[in-house]
Amino acid sequence: MTGTQQPDPTMLALLLCPVSRGPLTFLPQEGVFVSVHAGLAYPLKEGVPVLLAEAAMPWPPARQEAGRPA
Repeated sequence: MTGTQQPDPTMLALLLCPVSRGPLTFLPQEGVFVSVHAGLAYPLKEGVPVLLAEAAMPWPPARQEAGRPA
């Protein structure tokens, strides 16, 4: 699976957030799996979802203010 390819719906139904144990939503343009319940996003590495709490990023990402990095 690449960053823009949709995952198999059967596989997606089996994947759970390791933090909240809630469902994940795949966002192909961002190339991440999102847990709305936990407010976390999990990346894809070489087409494989990295569903480790240590790899999670806050979601939604912080917006950058003018002239300041997020």
